[in-house]
Amino acid sequence: MESVEDVILGEGGPTVSGEDLMGDGMQDDHSWVQWYQRSWLEIEEREDGVLVSSDTSTKKSLFPKSSAQHPSGVTAVKRGLIRFLYLVIDYSDSMRFQDYKPNRVDFLIADLTNNFLPKFFKENPLSYISIVVMRDGEAHFLTRMNGQPKFQIKKLKEFAIANNPSGQCSIVKAIDLVLKSSVDCPMYASREILILWGSLSSADPVDTPIHPYLSDRVAQESNLSFTVISLSPEVYAIKKLAESAGGAEFFVAINQSDFSSRLASVLVPKINTSVKPVYIKMGFPMKTSNTTRLVKCICHKDMQSSVYVCPQCHGFVCEIPTNCAVCKLTLVEKDMLTRVHRLLYNVPTFIAKEKGTCFGCDEFFDNADDGSVCENCGQDFCASCAIFCQDTLKHCPGCLTSIGS
Repeated sequence: MESVEDVILGEGGPTVSGEDLMGDGMQDDHSWVQWYQRSWLEIEEREDGVLVSSDTSTKKSLFPKSSAQHPSGVTAVKRGLIRFLYLVIDYSDSMRFQDYKPNRVDFLIADLTNNFLPKFFKENPLSYISIVVMRDGEAHFLTRMNGQPKFQIKKLKEFAIANNPSGQCSIVKAIDLVLKSSVDCPMYASREILILWGSLSSADPVDTPIHPYLSDRVAQESNLSFTVISLSPEVYAIKKLAESAGGAEFFVAINQSDFSSRLASVLVPKINTSVKPVYIKMGFPMKTSNTTRLVKCICHKDMQSSVYVCPQCHGFVCEIPTNCAVCKLTLVEKDMLTRVHRLLYNVPTFIAKEKGTCFGCDEFFDNADDGSVCENCGQDFCASCAIFCQDTLKHCPGCLTSIGS
């Protein structure tokens, strides 16, 4: 049985030329009389987000430049928005040192549970984290890939209360553990490794040195980002390991404030052009509350009074985003997609200005400490509105207003 597309393309039936249908030369006059082509297969996306036709050597843009950009040249960027982050924590004896108050491990756990983990899931609502602990010359998973912040924070706090730093750490065993597990990440995922390092050495087997053995393994991995934040002086082998990955960063924190700022820089997803976009099936579950009886969630087997109901299998989950344990459907909230979309554009830069009228709240300011101006659109903002635009809105209202103009 012939399909409509086969008939149009001339497959499976008699061949009919454009000249037989339209007459000599008529098929070249107008685009609507051209012979049928699957032109959507010839569209590609450049790194800057502009759609181009792949059938020409010049890569002619299919859309005007202005449609792929924000006003004043703020371009859309391609980022790995669905992040699978492996958080590798050094939990050796070196974390007992008191150069970070009250000591390294207490400072680190407090910074992770109070700042980094809540902000990470707030800024990256569709992302996942798995925590790996290096201790006593071994490495093990504290949590598996999970997108539920309460669960991650609870497990990390429980581990810190029940265990003290001990022994040495092994970076080779930790990375081997991560690389074996990362093969199960979906093809659209942005794989990242964040190592919080505190030692001056690594207890690794002689036949598997950090460099070049582990560096060569990491270099062969595609779509892998590597970040190391060290609380101790720079370790050459660890730095070479970080440099072997494609998107690599190595930092040595000079104090507590510097460490927190370095850790906060990981919150923003990096530009990633290696992952091809794919369609992902998602469900938007309804939240139900029942004060008369408790129900058991399928994710942790705990009794809950408030749960989300999977729209596909009607299973109960206690937190989202997550993958349904029964039907494997990705469960998210609608506003999560909105928050992820804001990361596709670079936040405009605000510079100090002595006096002006705020574009947001219409209040007048006459102090450089209380006012600023957007470099792109030139609109003035008071200090409160500027902080709101950069930290919460992730956009400049003046730039957004000028889109249609």
